[in-house]
Amino acid sequence: MGHGNLKRISGDDMEHDELRDYIDKFDAAGMVKEPAIQALRAVVELHKPMEENCECDREHVPTCEECVDDYPCLTIQAIEKELR
Repeated sequence: MGHGNLKRISGDDMEHDELRDYIDKFDAAGMVKEPAIQALRAVVELHKPMEENCECDREHVPTCEECVDDYPCLTIQAIEKELR
């Protein structure tokens, strides 16, 4: 399922909003009501970067709201890989 026209920003990772917008483009193809597309959108919404209010000296590293790993987490990385 290669989609070589996926927009990339820093390296291979998309911003969360870009990934969500990319999935929403399936609406133009009339596929947004498909259960698989709805499920994919729901997973992406769960695995979004959480805003941290850390006043420490370390550089801000985004964290996944759902699994509390560095963002993009393994779930988002797997979705992006399959959408390429």
